[in-house]
Amino acid sequence: MPIVKTPVSAPGIIKPAVPRIEDVKAKSTIVDTKYNPLSSLITFVEGSSYVVNYYSQVLNTDTALSGQDPGQSALYQQYKKINRLEIKIESPLMSDQDDETKNFTVKGSAHIHSQIIPNTGDMFAADVGDGREGVFQVNRSEKRGIFKEAVYFVEFILLYFSEVEPARRADLESKVVQELHYIHDFIRHGQNPLISTTQFNNLEELKYRFGQMVDNYFRWFFSKEYSTIILPGQTSVIYDSYITTVLRSILSTRDAEKLKFMRQPNVEDDVCLPMPQLWRAMLSRDLELLKICNKKMGLASTKNFGQDPMMESIRYGGINYIVYPKVINPPIDQGKNNLVKPLMPIELKVVPTDGGSLTDLITTETIELVGTPTKLIHSVLCDDYYVLSEALYEDIAGKSVLEVLCQNYLQRESNDSSHVLKLVNSYTRWGGLEKFYYLPLLMILVKDIIKDM
Repeated sequence: MPIVKTPVSAPGIIKPAVPRIEDVKAKSTIVDTKYNPLSSLITFVEGSSYVVNYYSQVLNTDTALSGQDPGQSALYQQYKKINRLEIKIESPLMSDQDDETKNFTVKGSAHIHSQIIPNTGDMFAADVGDGREGVFQVNRSEKRGIFKEAVYFVEFILLYFSEVEPARRADLESKVVQELHYIHDFIRHGQNPLISTTQFNNLEELKYRFGQMVDNYFRWFFSKEYSTIILPGQTSVIYDSYITTVLRSILSTRDAEKLKFMRQPNVEDDVCLPMPQLWRAMLSRDLELLKICNKKMGLASTKNFGQDPMMESIRYGGINYIVYPKVINPPIDQGKNNLVKPLMPIELKVVPTDGGSLTDLITTETIELVGTPTKLIHSVLCDDYYVLSEALYEDIAGKSVLEVLCQNYLQRESNDSSHVLKLVNSYTRWGGLEKFYYLPLLMILVKDIIKDM
């Protein structure tokens, strides 16, 4: 036994491992987590398009993957129905007959967009090519890629024909707890292609009403005499060059045939008209531009414009006045050769509506926005601001529904399609000036919703 014992050494101090922060500019093997959306991937997948009504299982932690079971209660087997889903068929329907039973087995495979995650046991109904509707079951599902956006590969089998087993088909429909609609065009715009039935109905209504709005606008305001758009109901011929510019920007000749004949009188010798205003902010979708633009307008005589008839100046077109900025910060060239036009002591006249009382429309019809009843529109002449009221330009209380929707649009926020549809359903009862100035704004809002710009 040793006389001296070596003392037990105390454990050393454990130093925390300080992580090394990689410099932003450093080049290393760190993974770049930038997300590049590939929402339109399915539009470039090879294969024939096949439009189906898809029944996706509603699953939770206690639900097993299984196909349709007519003996199972709808309480325990539920589906989310996606109307007119477009899938890409990789291999066509192949039939195989059993030699003993003489029964046919029909199989196929396809790719499905990543917005719908297919599971084994999902169902879909589609035309099989001879006028009959077949009901298919997904037997296998595989994600084709490790990325967030990737298509899914599925294999499916034909279970039955709807006309042969109507009770079984009705059972599948009775287990639908949510109904959605697939909009193929939304994919290319990076928008979720699945929308609710209410949104789908609003979308279809807006598409139809948009054509009516365009036709009515040119019927009301296109002048054959001057071959351009003229303000209605005034004692003199007044032209707003911003309106013809915005119409050419948001419409095509497919939307309006008269667009081919719409003339834009030459005002290029002026330095104030090109300055920022409401319409440029709307076309560029720039809220900041609205804050610095010309917010008020007057009327200038066309006699102050270019004197060369060969340049087709507005001076020689028979038009008396043009809508012109009340310039607060004039351009640097002002004063040279009288480039800034003087404003005339003339005011626009109120144009009554031929579809009822504009006052009643403004004061009685409202929409609840954030719990507050809000008027649909203001009168164009409610104050001295151009087209829309001071409330929008200065971002203060008192905005109309139209102004709230325009502000949302400028801020690149989504608008409620039902609110836009409410305005569309009321425009025939607006006054002449309201129709003239608000309808182009409404066209922009509608086109933003239907993603056709």
